[in-house]
Amino acid sequence: MYRVPLCPERLYITTTGSTIDVTVDSRIAAANQLSNFNARTGITMNVYVIASGGFSVTPTSTTLSGSINLLGDGYIAFGTAPYKAIISGSIIGSGTTTL
Repeated sequence: MYRVPLCPERLYITTTGSTIDVTVDSRIAAANQLSNFNARTGITMNVYVIASGGFSVTPTSTTLSGSINLLGDGYIAFGTAPYKAIISGSIIGSGTTTL
């Protein structure tokens, strides 16, 4: 398990084979009011602070796939909302990163 240097108290990163999993530390994630999303647009939108969940990506030599599954707590009004997405794409370049 790795901790992210820029936000070590909020994320956990694990790897299994080529899959990278990033999980939000649900004990304190909502304390960061800047980590938020909205579930819809317009005057009736609500802002949700990320409370739990994470995302997973699996790269191959030519593709990238994965998913996002987050749950947010209401920042302006009470309630919760999910944020879910599927990630897919083509890799057009590669490099290395040293931790």
